Amino acid sequence: MTQPWYSRRTRKAISSRVIICLVLATLPLTINTFTLPCHIIHPPRVNQPKPCVVRATSSVVEDFSSDQLREKLEGVWETNVPSSLNAIIKEAQASLAAALQAGEKRLRIDIRTPGLDEQFEQTAAREKALLLGVIEAFFPLFANRPTKILFESEGEAAMAAKAYSRGFEIPTSCSFSGLSPSSLSDSDEVVFVVEPTNRPGSPVIVALEALLDACPGKTFVLFNPNLEPGGAGLGIRERDRRQSFLDSFRSAYIYLCLASLSRPALVPRELGSLHYQYETDRYRLLRCLLPEDGPGSLNRFLKRRIYATSLITPTAEAPPNFFSVQEWAGVRPGQEELSRAMQGAEAVLEGLVRKMSGEGPPPVETVEAAKDVLVEAARTRGVDPERVARAIGFLEKGSRKGKKGPEEKTAAAEELRRQIQGRWRLIFTTGTKGTQAAVGKINYFPVKAVQSFGVSSLPSSPSTSSSSLSTNYSNVIYLGSWPLVQVLGSFSCPENKKLEFKVESIKLGPLGFGSRGEGFFTFFYVDEAVAVARGQGGGLALWYREKEVEG
Repeated sequence: MTQPWYSRRTRKAISSRVIICLVLATLPLTINTFTLPCHIIHPPRVNQPKPCVVRATSSVVEDFSSDQLREKLEGVWETNVPSSLNAIIKEAQASLAAALQAGEKRLRIDIRTPGLDEQFEQTAAREKALLLGVIEAFFPLFANRPTKILFESEGEAAMAAKAYSRGFEIPTSCSFSGLSPSSLSDSDEVVFVVEPTNRPGSPVIVALEALLDACPGKTFVLFNPNLEPGGAGLGIRERDRRQSFLDSFRSAYIYLCLASLSRPALVPRELGSLHYQYETDRYRLLRCLLPEDGPGSLNRFLKRRIYATSLITPTAEAPPNFFSVQEWAGVRPGQEELSRAMQGAEAVLEGLVRKMSGEGPPPVETVEAAKDVLVEAARTRGVDPERVARAIGFLEKGSRKGKKGPEEKTAAAEELRRQIQGRWRLIFTTGTKGTQAAVGKINYFPVKAVQSFGVSSLPSSPSTSSSSLSTNYSNVIYLGSWPLVQVLGSFSCPENKKLEFKVESIKLGPLGFGSRGEGFFTFFYVDEAVAVARGQGGGLALWYREKEVEG
């Protein structure tokens, strides 16, 4: 059966109600500038975060010892964080039970910790006994439903069945088999697939697709799948088709242990985690207080201690202190977004220290300092929002100095028209005055929104030649990498730094329909990297030139 170009999860997200909300949200974003759009949900991506490297601790944080930081930040630490593998398993059990109760048919569980993840293979080889112990914890959920536990081969299934026969209590409803078209019977209701992994010359994802096509009514649960559709010789269409199939599995639970690797010994040091539970539908990126909380702290995820420890090494009973770096509601961050957020973790920690010390953000006193703040905010999304707002305010205040005559205003308008050419990713917004009164400041914009001036609305389309500046205008909101809503029109720069635009049509996916409207921005700073403006509705916003932003 041929898979559609969009997944089941995406079809569910793009319901008629969501479409109406998107259209209503996009129009004020274009006309009044920077109002909050409705929440867009797309299926979680499967790319597994790689070890992240963060920059050195800021000077503000260096003023305190570890004990002083823990004392100063008492009350801001995240307490709802599993401190051991057993705690992770209990959370995963509850999340899977909730997802099954909700009627989900395609689910996945990701527990990526030492002993279960190839990221730590150099120092903590994956242990079969550890894996079987974790999987066994889910069996009670299937006690009343015929369940088939699938391994990649019949040999692995037989070894698992033999191991479980020694001291494990396996429900009579569970049986074991290898992953093959003949592995399932009509009576099976749930299929639990253990670590399906693509290998060169053996694309397990193809066998899994065939199995699901043959048994559309059964519930499938993937545990720690490694099915990314890569590989040489795989065409774009086939890669997208496989990705669409993989995206049709909704996450029931995620715990990704993030670590850096110290060379040349490749010793892992715990940095934090990405945490998700089905019940809350929120992805939380957490950071350890200091990178020194490793490698010994990783022993709490293992059955036996393999990493060196000291008297102050965190344990399951006294786990590391975590603080929240960023959260995403319903939308799993991609690899690049995770890396940027982790790189901005020090700025988040610095903001927490200043806040708990009664200090405000450091003052912005020069244009270059303001630009540095905005560029860092765009690249990492980790700069304190108050500091970003101060940098924007400094630039706006500076733009008001001195009066301009008619000739200077005309020259400024022509300069703006040249500078603004290109695609700009919306990074930060305060929202309109009405939005601020209703829901508060928006700060970092939660979805991908790109506004284009003088070029085509989509990167893959041909751009206008720089020798003849175009007046095309577009505002595109993306669902993942797909342009869901496109607002199209034209723009002009009548005087000074004012940019006016007219909306002529709106495209919703492949559909298009007419719509009329107009609005304006007043730009007070534009250069090769960032642009800052105030909209018709009174909101302030920061854009970053799209070629500099990925994901």
